[in-house]
Amino acid sequence: MNETKRTASNDTVCGDPLTQSRGWLDEAGRVGKIIEKLAETLVLLDRQQVTLEQKAIAQHFARIASQLGLLLEALSNYLRRNQDYPCAATLTALQETDCQLEQIVDEFLKIARYDSNVLEQYFEHDFLQRLLKNTNFVDVLGSLEATLKTTAGQQSGP
Repeated sequence: MNETKRTASNDTVCGDPLTQSRGWLDEAGRVGKIIEKLAETLVLLDRQQVTLEQKAIAQHFARIASQLGLLLEALSNYLRRNQDYPCAATLTALQETDCQLEQIVDEFLKIARYDSNVLEQYFEHDFLQRLLKNTNFVDVLGSLEATLKTTAGQQSGP
């Protein structure tokens, strides 16, 4: 059987290709799960009368979910075109961003699932302020997507 081995990118020391493979595939799965959680938040918000804050949260979460989908597409295209994995720094940046994002989405879901009145009266305003001021997930994910696209274009074969 003629199998092609993927190796780590030459721009950084990435370690064992199997470890890189596992890391990227695990993170792709995590991104998919975050998208599912974001979809759940949108469904929960759609089921009730939506305040202005909830509408803004829903729009922001929808943009993040869209950007995560684009990032998964870029990763898939990268892996299809190249015999190596994106550098470890890109994986680490994605893991850190996903960890922060997942914590924020889980925090929102915990309250939204618990009681919509608590969400509306005590939680949403502060949450929206933190979401907009302390996070730039759309920009960070867009930058990671661009890195994957740029690197794939530079490393792809004819």
